[in-house]
Amino acid sequence: MKSLIAVFTFLALPGCSSWVANPVHVTDWYKVGVQEGKAGYTLSWRQNYHKVRGKTPESFNLDQYKLGFKEGRETYCSVSLCNHPHNSIVEND
Repeated sequence: MKSLIAVFTFLALPGCSSWVANPVHVTDWYKVGVQEGKAGYTLSWRQNYHKVRGKTPESFNLDQYKLGFKEGRETYCSVSLCNHPHNSIVEND
């Protein structure tokens, strides 16, 4: 019986050495900003999203998000002509 336990322990040890805890997920807020800018979201969308979810993640980097959002928004506007006069709201006097 002791030899069976010893064999089982010996076979199980290599499996333990390859076990790794889940790494901490790190969000690239620059890339998130680019994606959301390209999708046509507004800059305030992300802040409103965090309010609805209950809190802003500790890792949230507003500066990186804004830089990425600006790049994504430029791409979105070059494709959709979002700055074209016909696509803006015109107020009647």
